[in-house]
Amino acid sequence: MKKILNIIIAMICVTGLFTACETERDNPVLNASATKPAITSTLPASIVIVAENLESEYATVTYHPAVYSIAVPVTNQLQLSLSNNFQDNNTTSVGAATSEKSIALTNKVLNSAIVAIGGETLKPNTAWFRIKSAVSASTGSPETELFVSYSDPVQVTITPYEPQPTWIYSPGAYQGWDPATSQALCSLTDNGIYIGYINFPEADSEFKFTQEKSWDVNWGSDDGHTLAPNAGNIKSPDAGYYKITVNLNAMEFAMEAYSWGVIGSASPGGWDTDTNMDWNAATQRWESTVTLTAGEIKFRLNHDWGTNYGGSGLSGDAVAGGDNIAITEAGTYFVIFDVTNLTYSVTKK
Repeated sequence: MKKILNIIIAMICVTGLFTACETERDNPVLNASATKPAITSTLPASIVIVAENLESEYATVTYHPAVYSIAVPVTNQLQLSLSNNFQDNNTTSVGAATSEKSIALTNKVLNSAIVAIGGETLKPNTAWFRIKSAVSASTGSPETELFVSYSDPVQVTITPYEPQPTWIYSPGAYQGWDPATSQALCSLTDNGIYIGYINFPEADSEFKFTQEKSWDVNWGSDDGHTLAPNAGNIKSPDAGYYKITVNLNAMEFAMEAYSWGVIGSASPGGWDTDTNMDWNAATQRWESTVTLTAGEIKFRLNHDWGTNYGGSGLSGDAVAGGDNIAITEAGTYFVIFDVTNLTYSVTKK
Protein backbone atom coordinates (compact mmCIF):
# COMPACT_ATOMS: atom_id res chain seq x y z
CA MET A 1 0.00 0.00 0.00
CA LYS A 2 2.82 2.43 0.87
CA LYS A 3 4.56 1.66 -2.44
CA ILE A 4 1.38 2.40 -4.40
CA LEU A 5 0.94 5.72 -2.55
CA ASN A 6 4.52 6.77 -3.39
CA ILE A 7 3.92 6.01 -7.07
CA ILE A 8 0.76 8.13 -7.10
CA ILE A 9 2.55 11.06 -5.43
CA ALA A 10 5.41 10.82 -7.94
CA MET A 11 2.95 10.86 -10.86
CA ILE A 12 1.23 13.96 -9.44
CA CYS A 13 4.57 15.78 -9.08
CA VAL A 14 5.64 14.90 -12.62
CA THR A 15 2.28 16.02 -14.02
CA GLY A 16 2.54 19.30 -12.10
CA LEU A 17 6.04 19.87 -13.37
CA PHE A 18 5.01 19.43 -17.01
CA THR A 19 1.95 21.64 -16.45
CA ALA A 20 4.11 24.39 -14.93
CA CYS A 21 6.55 24.21 -17.84
CA GLU A 22 3.71 24.31 -20.36
CA THR A 23 2.12 27.33 -18.59
CA GLU A 24 5.38 29.28 -18.48
CA ARG A 25 6.06 28.54 -22.14
CA ASP A 26 2.59 29.61 -23.29
CA ASN A 27 2.19 32.54 -20.87
CA PRO A 28 5.62 34.03 -20.08
CA VAL A 29 5.74 36.01 -16.88
CA LEU A 30 7.16 39.54 -16.75
CA ASN A 31 9.43 39.99 -13.79
CA ALA A 32 11.70 42.69 -12.49
CA SER A 33 14.93 41.07 -13.62
CA ALA A 34 16.39 43.53 -16.14
CA THR A 35 19.48 45.02 -17.62
CA LYS A 36 19.35 48.56 -16.33
CA PRO A 37 19.45 51.47 -18.82
CA ALA A 38 22.70 53.29 -19.62
CA ILE A 39 23.55 56.65 -21.17
CA THR A 40 25.94 55.89 -24.02
CA SER A 41 26.72 59.37 -25.42
CA THR A 42 29.31 61.74 -23.98
CA LEU A 43 27.51 64.80 -22.63
CA PRO A 44 29.12 68.24 -22.50
CA ALA A 45 30.80 68.42 -19.10
CA SER A 46 30.05 72.13 -18.78
CA ILE A 47 27.92 74.67 -20.62
CA VAL A 48 27.22 78.37 -20.22
CA ILE A 49 23.84 79.17 -21.79
CA VAL A 50 23.58 82.69 -23.25
CA ALA A 51 21.15 84.45 -25.58
CA GLU A 52 23.28 83.58 -28.61
CA ASN A 53 23.17 79.81 -28.07
CA LEU A 54 19.73 79.54 -26.49
CA GLU A 55 18.18 78.04 -29.63
CA SER A 56 21.07 75.60 -30.25
CA GLU A 57 21.14 71.90 -29.40
CA TYR A 58 22.81 70.96 -26.13
CA ALA A 59 23.14 67.29 -26.99
CA THR A 60 21.43 64.30 -28.50
CA VAL A 61 21.44 61.91 -25.58
CA THR A 62 21.78 58.31 -26.74
CA TYR A 63 21.15 55.41 -24.39
CA HIS A 64 20.49 51.70 -24.00
CA PRO A 65 17.00 51.21 -22.51
CA ALA A 66 16.33 48.65 -19.82
CA VAL A 67 15.81 45.05 -20.98
CA TYR A 68 13.19 43.05 -19.13
CA SER A 69 12.55 39.31 -19.01
CA ILE A 70 10.15 39.50 -21.96
CA ALA A 71 9.71 42.06 -24.73
CA VAL A 72 7.40 44.82 -23.49
CA PRO A 73 6.98 48.52 -24.36
CA VAL A 74 9.31 50.57 -22.18
CA THR A 75 8.98 54.32 -21.69
CA ASN A 76 12.33 56.02 -21.31
CA GLN A 77 12.62 59.40 -19.66
CA LEU A 78 15.65 61.66 -19.50
CA GLN A 79 15.72 63.21 -16.02
CA LEU A 80 17.64 66.24 -14.78
CA SER A 81 18.28 66.88 -11.10
CA LEU A 82 20.24 69.15 -8.78
CA SER A 83 20.88 66.17 -6.46
CA ASN A 84 22.66 62.94 -7.31
CA ASN A 85 19.93 60.99 -5.52
CA PHE A 86 17.25 62.67 -7.66
CA GLN A 87 14.95 64.00 -4.95
CA ASP A 88 11.44 64.78 -6.20
CA ASN A 89 11.55 68.48 -5.33
CA ASN A 90 14.53 69.20 -7.58
CA THR A 91 14.11 66.68 -10.39
CA THR A 92 12.32 67.07 -13.70
CA SER A 93 11.92 65.31 -17.04
CA VAL A 94 13.52 66.96 -20.07
CA GLY A 95 12.49 64.42 -22.70
CA ALA A 96 10.90 61.04 -23.21
CA ALA A 97 10.71 58.29 -25.84
CA THR A 98 9.13 54.87 -26.23
CA SER A 99 10.84 53.15 -29.15
CA GLU A 100 13.68 55.55 -29.97
CA LYS A 101 17.06 55.24 -28.30
CA SER A 102 17.96 58.93 -28.32
CA ILE A 103 16.51 62.17 -26.97
CA ALA A 104 17.42 65.54 -28.49
CA LEU A 105 17.80 68.31 -25.91
CA THR A 106 18.04 72.01 -26.76
CA ASN A 107 19.71 74.66 -24.63
CA LYS A 108 16.36 76.43 -24.31
CA VAL A 109 14.60 73.38 -22.86
CA LEU A 110 17.60 72.67 -20.62
CA ASN A 111 17.66 76.28 -19.41
CA SER A 112 13.95 76.32 -18.55
CA ALA A 113 14.23 72.95 -16.80
CA ILE A 114 17.14 73.77 -14.52
CA VAL A 115 15.66 77.14 -13.55
CA ALA A 116 12.32 75.45 -12.79
CA ILE A 117 13.95 73.02 -10.31
CA GLY A 118 15.81 75.76 -8.47
CA GLY A 119 19.02 76.30 -10.43
CA GLU A 120 20.59 79.73 -10.02
CA THR A 121 20.86 81.82 -13.17
CA LEU A 122 24.22 83.24 -14.22
CA LYS A 123 25.99 80.82 -11.83
CA PRO A 124 27.45 77.32 -12.38
CA ASN A 125 25.10 74.60 -11.10
CA THR A 126 26.21 71.02 -10.55
CA ALA A 127 23.52 68.78 -12.01
CA TRP A 128 22.97 65.14 -12.96
CA PHE A 129 21.28 63.34 -15.85
CA ARG A 130 19.91 59.81 -15.80
CA ILE A 131 17.58 57.61 -17.84
CA LYS A 132 14.46 56.26 -16.17
CA SER A 133 13.03 53.16 -17.89
CA ALA A 134 9.52 52.14 -16.86
CA VAL A 135 7.05 49.43 -17.76
CA SER A 136 3.51 50.64 -17.11
CA ALA A 137 0.15 48.94 -16.80
CA SER A 138 -1.91 49.18 -19.96
CA THR A 139 -5.04 50.19 -18.06
CA GLY A 140 -5.83 52.52 -15.24
CA SER A 141 -5.72 56.22 -14.66
CA PRO A 142 -3.35 57.48 -13.48
CA GLU A 143 -1.05 55.01 -15.20
CA THR A 144 0.64 52.52 -12.85
CA GLU A 145 4.35 51.86 -13.25
CA LEU A 146 4.97 48.13 -12.73
CA PHE A 147 8.77 48.09 -12.94
CA VAL A 148 11.23 50.99 -12.98
CA SER A 149 15.00 51.01 -13.37
CA TYR A 150 17.52 53.82 -13.64
CA SER A 151 20.85 54.40 -15.35
CA ASP A 152 23.91 55.54 -13.47
CA PRO A 153 23.83 59.36 -13.17
CA VAL A 154 26.07 61.55 -15.32
CA GLN A 155 27.34 64.74 -13.68
CA VAL A 156 27.50 68.01 -15.61
CA THR A 157 27.83 71.74 -14.86
CA ILE A 158 25.18 74.11 -16.23
CA THR A 159 25.24 77.91 -16.05
CA PRO A 160 21.70 79.00 -16.99
CA TYR A 161 20.80 82.09 -18.94
CA GLU A 162 18.57 84.51 -17.08
CA PRO A 163 15.37 84.38 -19.12
CA GLN A 164 14.06 87.75 -20.27
CA PRO A 165 10.34 88.42 -20.63
CA THR A 166 9.01 88.51 -24.18
CA TRP A 167 5.69 89.85 -25.41
CA ILE A 168 3.01 89.43 -28.03
CA TYR A 169 -0.02 91.68 -28.48
CA SER A 170 -3.79 91.34 -28.89
CA PRO A 171 -5.45 94.13 -30.89
CA GLY A 172 -9.20 93.91 -31.21
CA ALA A 173 -12.56 95.63 -31.22
CA TYR A 174 -12.29 96.18 -27.45
CA GLN A 175 -9.58 98.84 -28.05
CA GLY A 176 -10.01 99.99 -31.68
CA TRP A 177 -7.87 97.38 -33.49
CA ASP A 178 -4.64 99.26 -32.84
CA PRO A 179 -1.64 96.95 -32.19
CA ALA A 180 0.35 99.85 -30.72
CA THR A 181 -2.07 100.28 -27.81
CA SER A 182 -3.41 96.73 -27.46
CA GLN A 183 -3.17 94.54 -24.37
CA ALA A 184 0.10 92.60 -24.12
CA LEU A 185 0.58 88.93 -23.28
CA CYS A 186 3.83 88.05 -21.52
CA SER A 187 6.13 85.03 -21.49
CA LEU A 188 8.15 85.64 -18.33
CA THR A 189 10.77 83.05 -19.26
CA ASP A 190 10.62 83.31 -23.07
CA ASN A 191 9.40 79.72 -23.36
CA GLY A 192 6.88 80.29 -26.14
CA ILE A 193 3.89 80.36 -23.78
CA TYR A 194 2.26 83.77 -23.31
CA ILE A 195 -0.39 84.78 -20.76
CA GLY A 196 -2.47 87.93 -20.62
CA TYR A 197 -5.83 89.23 -19.44
CA ILE A 198 -8.34 91.21 -21.50
CA ASN A 199 -11.52 92.90 -20.32
CA PHE A 200 -14.05 92.48 -23.13
CA PRO A 201 -16.99 94.94 -23.12
CA GLU A 202 -19.38 92.46 -24.75
CA ALA A 203 -19.79 88.91 -25.94
CA ASP A 204 -18.36 87.97 -29.35
CA SER A 205 -15.88 90.83 -29.18
CA GLU A 206 -13.33 90.12 -31.94
CA PHE A 207 -9.53 90.22 -31.65
CA LYS A 208 -6.29 88.69 -32.99
CA PHE A 209 -2.68 88.27 -31.89
CA THR A 210 0.36 90.04 -33.31
CA GLN A 211 4.06 89.35 -32.89
CA GLU A 212 4.94 93.04 -32.59
CA LYS A 213 3.00 96.28 -32.24
CA SER A 214 2.12 96.07 -35.94
CA TRP A 215 0.13 93.87 -38.32
CA ASP A 216 3.25 92.49 -40.06
CA VAL A 217 2.92 89.09 -38.35
CA ASN A 218 -0.51 88.21 -36.97
CA TRP A 219 -2.38 85.08 -35.95
CA GLY A 220 -6.07 84.33 -35.88
CA SER A 221 -8.16 81.17 -35.63
CA ASP A 222 -10.78 79.47 -37.78
CA ASP A 223 -11.70 76.82 -35.22
CA GLY A 224 -11.53 78.67 -31.89
CA HIS A 225 -8.50 76.69 -30.75
CA THR A 226 -5.71 76.51 -33.33
CA LEU A 227 -3.71 79.55 -34.41
CA ALA A 228 -2.62 80.26 -37.98
CA PRO A 229 -1.09 83.28 -39.75
CA ASN A 230 -3.69 85.71 -41.10
CA ALA A 231 -6.57 83.44 -40.04
CA GLY A 232 -10.01 84.69 -38.95
CA ASN A 233 -10.81 86.93 -36.01
CA ILE A 234 -11.21 85.29 -32.60
CA LYS A 235 -14.34 86.02 -30.55
CA SER A 236 -14.69 86.38 -26.79
CA PRO A 237 -17.17 83.92 -25.22
CA ASP A 238 -18.80 86.67 -23.13
CA ALA A 239 -18.23 90.10 -21.63
CA GLY A 240 -15.73 90.52 -18.79
CA TYR A 241 -12.13 89.63 -18.03
CA TYR A 242 -10.59 86.55 -19.63
CA LYS A 243 -7.27 84.87 -19.05
CA ILE A 244 -5.77 84.09 -22.44
CA THR A 245 -2.96 81.56 -22.84
CA VAL A 246 -1.15 81.41 -26.19
CA ASN A 247 1.21 78.51 -26.89
CA LEU A 248 3.27 79.43 -29.95
CA ASN A 249 5.13 76.10 -29.70
CA ALA A 250 1.92 74.22 -30.47
CA MET A 251 0.18 77.17 -32.22
CA GLU A 252 -2.81 76.94 -29.90
CA PHE A 253 -4.67 79.25 -27.52
CA ALA A 254 -7.18 78.93 -24.68
CA MET A 255 -9.50 81.33 -22.84
CA GLU A 256 -11.09 81.18 -19.40
CA ALA A 257 -13.11 83.68 -17.36
CA TYR A 258 -10.71 85.17 -14.83
CA SER A 259 -10.92 88.23 -12.59
CA TRP A 260 -9.79 89.38 -9.16
CA GLY A 261 -11.88 91.63 -6.96
CA VAL A 262 -11.84 93.41 -3.62
CA ILE A 263 -14.68 92.45 -1.30
CA GLY A 264 -15.57 93.18 2.32
CA SER A 265 -17.31 95.56 4.69
CA ALA A 266 -14.85 98.34 3.77
CA SER A 267 -15.42 97.99 -0.01
CA PRO A 268 -18.13 99.73 -2.06
CA GLY A 269 -20.07 96.47 -2.55
CA GLY A 270 -19.75 95.24 1.02
CA TRP A 271 -19.56 91.47 1.52
CA ASP A 272 -22.04 90.86 -1.31
CA THR A 273 -20.41 92.37 -4.42
CA ASP A 274 -16.79 92.42 -5.62
CA THR A 275 -15.12 95.62 -6.76
CA ASN A 276 -13.25 94.39 -9.82
CA MET A 277 -9.54 95.09 -10.17
CA ASP A 278 -7.71 95.87 -13.44
CA TRP A 279 -4.82 93.91 -14.96
CA ASN A 280 -1.61 95.91 -15.50
CA ALA A 281 0.46 94.05 -18.10
CA ALA A 282 3.50 96.28 -17.49
CA THR A 283 3.73 95.42 -13.78
CA GLN A 284 2.13 91.96 -14.10
CA ARG A 285 -0.21 92.76 -11.20
CA TRP A 286 -3.90 93.35 -10.50
CA GLU A 287 -4.39 96.96 -9.46
CA SER A 288 -7.25 99.32 -8.69
CA THR A 289 -8.04 102.65 -7.07
CA VAL A 290 -10.85 101.99 -4.57
CA THR A 291 -12.77 104.17 -2.13
CA LEU A 292 -12.79 102.30 1.18
CA THR A 293 -14.46 102.90 4.52
CA ALA A 294 -13.34 101.64 7.92
CA GLY A 295 -13.86 97.89 7.95
CA GLU A 296 -12.28 94.81 6.37
CA ILE A 297 -11.43 93.50 2.91
CA LYS A 298 -10.17 90.39 1.14
CA PHE A 299 -9.26 89.41 -2.44
CA ARG A 300 -11.18 86.70 -4.27
CA LEU A 301 -11.14 85.07 -7.69
CA ASN A 302 -14.06 85.06 -10.12
CA HIS A 303 -16.60 86.41 -7.60
CA ASP A 304 -16.43 83.18 -5.64
CA TRP A 305 -15.15 82.23 -2.18
CA GLY A 306 -13.53 79.07 -3.52
CA THR A 307 -10.28 81.00 -3.97
CA ASN A 308 -9.70 83.95 -1.67
CA TYR A 309 -6.74 85.64 0.01
CA GLY A 310 -6.32 87.70 3.15
CA GLY A 311 -3.37 88.92 5.15
CA SER A 312 -2.04 90.92 8.05
CA GLY A 313 -1.62 94.69 7.86
CA LEU A 314 -1.89 96.93 4.81
CA SER A 315 0.86 95.09 2.92
CA GLY A 316 2.64 91.76 3.00
CA ASP A 317 2.19 88.15 1.95
CA ALA A 318 -1.21 87.12 0.65
CA VAL A 319 -2.45 84.06 2.54
CA ALA A 320 -4.95 81.63 0.98
CA GLY A 321 -8.12 81.81 3.07
CA GLY A 322 -6.26 84.13 5.46
CA ASP A 323 -7.50 86.76 7.89
CA ASN A 324 -9.53 89.76 6.78
CA ILE A 325 -7.38 92.83 6.09
CA ALA A 326 -8.35 95.65 8.45
CA ILE A 327 -8.94 99.15 7.06
CA THR A 328 -8.93 101.56 9.97
CA GLU A 329 -9.35 104.86 8.11
CA ALA A 330 -11.76 105.76 5.34
CA GLY A 331 -10.31 107.19 2.12
CA THR A 332 -9.17 106.51 -1.43
CA TYR A 333 -6.66 103.66 -1.68
CA PHE A 334 -4.44 102.24 -4.39
CA VAL A 335 -4.80 98.48 -4.05
CA ILE A 336 -2.35 95.94 -5.55
CA PHE A 337 -2.64 92.17 -5.67
CA ASP A 338 0.37 90.32 -7.11
CA VAL A 339 -0.90 86.84 -7.91
CA THR A 340 2.52 85.67 -9.18
CA ASN A 341 4.41 86.44 -5.97
CA LEU A 342 1.33 86.30 -3.70
CA THR A 343 1.81 89.71 -2.14
CA TYR A 344 -0.52 92.69 -1.74
CA SER A 345 -0.54 96.32 -0.67
CA VAL A 346 -3.27 98.81 0.26
CA THR A 347 -1.90 102.36 0.12
CA LYS A 348 -3.89 105.47 0.95
CA LYS A 349 -3.60 108.15 -1.74
